[in-house]
Amino acid sequence: RRRLLCRVSSSSKCRCCFSEVHGAAPSQKMARWSMTLPMCLAVIGKVSSFAPSPALQFVLRRHTTSSSCGSLPRRLTTQWAGNKPGSLRMSTSAPVGEAAVGSQSSDLLDLAVDILNEPCTDEKARKTLEARRRWLAGELHVREQKTPPPGLRSAPARPDYVTQVAPQKVQVKNRLALIHSLVHAESYAIDLMWDMMARFHSEDMPHEFYEDWCRVAADEARHYTVWRQRLQELGSDYGQMNAHRGLWDSADDTAGDLLARLAIVHLVHEARGLDVSAQCEAKMLRAHPPDEVSADILRGNYKDETTHVEAGFKWFIHVCNKRGIDAPPHQVFHKIVRGNFGGLLKGPFNKEARSAVGMTEEWYMPLSDIAEKEGWTPVELEAAREARAA
Repeated sequence: RRRLLCRVSSSSKCRCCFSEVHGAAPSQKMARWSMTLPMCLAVIGKVSSFAPSPALQFVLRRHTTSSSCGSLPRRLTTQWAGNKPGSLRMSTSAPVGEAAVGSQSSDLLDLAVDILNEPCTDEKARKTLEARRRWLAGELHVREQKTPPPGLRSAPARPDYVTQVAPQKVQVKNRLALIHSLVHAESYAIDLMWDMMARFHSEDMPHEFYEDWCRVAADEARHYTVWRQRLQELGSDYGQMNAHRGLWDSADDTAGDLLARLAIVHLVHEARGLDVSAQCEAKMLRAHPPDEVSADILRGNYKDETTHVEAGFKWFIHVCNKRGIDAPPHQVFHKIVRGNFGGLLKGPFNKEARSAVGMTEEWYMPLSDIAEKEGWTPVELEAAREARAA
């Protein structure tokens, strides 16, 4: 049973289950095993006469409920239905009962908490797309109580098999490393959108706020799914390289202020994605042979990411107006970035894309390394903007 559990759990599709049962990622030796999930299920079918251990039951239950991890023949699950599960070592996911309630709720914010507390990134994406479907079908509502939903934690559950290190230790030297970093960023982006809706529900935002971020969350889920599939097609997988939690660190730093969250996550980090998109595409095309598939994915996602920055900009302006802030919004942005973001904004900038969503140069140039190198002052930048407008 132990060998069988290890083989099931160390397959490329099931390592999240291994981490939840054992509280640790599979070893490199186990990760190299070539036994795939269908073969594992065939082995289970041959030995189905024994009563599985609680740990193996847990893995099997995950495979019957998760589209991302495969499925088991119903006869096996019903045959073992009478066995009572024992004590299991779980990762940072929500309790089973809590997750079940959240996934069946008609409250959008209950679903947000359920997704945030789900450690399997494939499941996060699947649940996000299902929530979006239900939202568009009119099956979901937003609670009237202006308090964060119960079960919301300070940080989302994450898969244990992804090793996270300091940002400076993550080096993107080749195409696989770049795609792995994109998979990781998109998985965190799913969490960021749901956390936005749940954590700042007390801000009394209009219905359109939830519509925008539910849409963006679904976009991020699709991006994550496509990039992970591409990474697997190239012979790698999510978790086989180190990653960092820089995106969530920024979210954690701005957890107490919606305006700061919008500024740092969307108008700094996501806007930076617009700046580097062309560089990433060029890196894909420099591969031998050129990776046209990945380049096409980047071009498709770029259109979505532009609308994400646009949503962040729109709601930043909305919150400034709602709070009655007298200062111009771009000056409010400067103050927030200087207080919550370490360092300067890096150029070169995609000025065309930024301007298209409303972020003209006076928003970011005074905070940039370009302005510092050229010795520009905010006053000079403002004068240059007025001259161009005239």
